[in-house]
Amino acid sequence: MIKKNIWKIDSIDKREMIGFSRDIIDGEHEIHGHEFMEIEYVKKGCVVQNINDKEYVGRKGDFFVLYKGDVHGYVTKEPSEIVNLIFYSELYDETFWQDFCLQNKVKLGHMVHLEKPEREKLATLLDLMEEEFNSKKENYIFILRQFLHIIICIFNNLA
Repeated sequence: MIKKNIWKIDSIDKREMIGFSRDIIDGEHEIHGHEFMEIEYVKKGCVVQNINDKEYVGRKGDFFVLYKGDVHGYVTKEPSEIVNLIFYSELYDETFWQDFCLQNKVKLGHMVHLEKPEREKLATLLDLMEEEFNSKKENYIFILRQFLHIIICIFNNLA
């Protein structure tokens, strides 16, 4: 697999270091890499992700976790809705990542399938986080970082 592009978060405020997108996707998306981490939530549909030359099938309610340096692309089986939470790992210090083992991918794989209660909890947190991100109210950056911290802790508990 050839890495075609390295994506950066050029469009976000450097103070935030967090970005959101909610997209309806259909078809194929080119292979690319990241300078950031990404959590993708399949809100509707079916997405076949190729991550580091391994194929994963994500259906409604599934999550993909992409780490800095991963290479991925996808094909949809049908029009699908994806919520992307992207962030720089530099939001947290080395101690945080060592404690949660995410940086070294020790505990959490690229594909996460959750039972309904956990899935609904994370989906709600993503919705709240997206609302805060879009509102840009006072202290929103602090609130975004706290939501992200909670999401990472929940994922870590699943590993």
